[in-house]
Amino acid sequence: MKKIIILAIASLGILGCSNDNSPETTQGEIDFEVIVESGSLGNSTSSTPQGNIIMNLESWNQVKNELLISEYIDLSTIEVDFNINFVLYVVDKLRPDSSHYIKIENVYEDVNSINVYVVSFSINETASTQPIRPFTIVKIPKTNKPINFVFN
Repeated sequence: MKKIIILAIASLGILGCSNDNSPETTQGEIDFEVIVESGSLGNSTSSTPQGNIIMNLESWNQVKNELLISEYIDLSTIEVDFNINFVLYVVDKLRPDSSHYIKIENVYEDVNSINVYVVSFSINETASTQPIRPFTIVKIPKTNKPINFVFN
């Protein structure tokens, strides 16, 4: 009988130690909308990937104008309501040719922050030999939490 009581108490103790607040159980995926993914971005020379959070119309218009000038990408029809959304803009480091891309793979929210997982990759196809900086722009729901970019 003592063994059953000890086993029951030990089982309750083990179950009581589980941590329901671990990142695995509190992390949820956030849906995002891809606005544009491009294999190139002019002649910029940054040596590291960059993640940017666009939180207002003024910054969004500036990005749209820069892309229109440097890439001939017309984002004029893309409207963003900054009362309910933010725009995330990721740019890769300078790459040697147009076979390189960057994309936002996942966006997760946990108790303290938003984590944006970004991957850079190259595809096996004929490419121009002009150096490029791949970029991606997505729209996510507005948040008060800090946003962290996690590059592979």
